[in-house]
Amino acid sequence: MKLRLALPLAAAVLALSACAGSGDTTESAPESSAPANAPASSAPASSAPASSAPQGGGGGGNELTVDGKKIELTGEPTCLRGAGKVTLQYPDGSLGLAITEGDPVKVEAVSVVDPDGAVLSYAPGTAGEATATKDGDGWIIEGKATSLSKSGTKDVAFTIKFSC
Repeated sequence: MKLRLALPLAAAVLALSACAGSGDTTESAPESSAPANAPASSAPASSAPASSAPQGGGGGGNELTVDGKKIELTGEPTCLRGAGKVTLQYPDGSLGLAITEGDPVKVEAVSVVDPDGAVLSYAPGTAGEATATKDGDGWIIEGKATSLSKSGTKDVAFTIKFSC
């Protein structure tokens, strides 16, 4: 039951983190060309324009380590940058994160689902800790969080190296 609740919670944290804030962006989101009297779309509208830069295949060169074990990232991740925020999401849900750019860089959310189905989540104000540093054109997030799996919970260390 806890595992089923953790996934939607982590997704909600990432979605809210990505949409929060305001400011200039590097690229505007396309505007809708639908007539004013057209039926509303079922897709949620985003009020924060952002730029999107899909990474190359095979994980985009990003790295994830959980509890000392390298987790293989696959698929084309999507990275959004705008309003002082950076979000990265893999299509299979294996990794999602949100940071605030600036000095210092702040971690807003991390969600990891490992190949065994264990879920690791971090957000400020929850158990655990996470710090982010700028590393050339990318970032490094290091922290500790509680991992939830069928066999129980345990505190684990994680490291994420990524770029957009």
